[in-house]
Amino acid sequence: MRISFSNLILLTTLLTLNACSFFGVETDEPRDSGPQTAVFEGEYDKVWRAAQLALARYPIKINNMDAGHLETDYIKREKIWIPPYHKKPPAAGERHQITLRMVKGISDNNKDAVKVTVTKSIEILSDFFSGARKLTSDGMEEKTILYRIDRELKVERALLRANDKDQKKNN
Repeated sequence: MRISFSNLILLTTLLTLNACSFFGVETDEPRDSGPQTAVFEGEYDKVWRAAQLALARYPIKINNMDAGHLETDYIKREKIWIPPYHKKPPAAGERHQITLRMVKGISDNNKDAVKVTVTKSIEILSDFFSGARKLTSDGMEEKTILYRIDRELKVERALLRANDKDQKKNN
């Protein structure tokens, strides 16, 4: 069985193309579209204060406690949050904005609760003439903000318990 040179080239080309399609293209950004939500038990004022502390490093554009709306100004991506899986720097015109919506409610065990929804809108401005191109968020920064709110609430509760124990001990 004799293989000609042209058949060998054809076989090598087919194997190479098949190998390239087998491995596929990897993206460096996992995407989790949609807003992130969490329900926190506690008074609305305390959850609002915890949200403000969680966003302390961000430039705040809207801070309306009555409407339950907390929004940052547009932020260049590399200024505050860089995801740990990013291998390349963000695009020059990339910016994002964080919006928090808070709604009062009652939890399952009849305690005050607040539902917090965090939305991140990302856009890339390519040039002056074309409009901004919207991107979906990976959900990491939103989850981190919800974690920070939860942490602030836990720290506040722990300080109140420690203060109560200290007052009982002194009396």
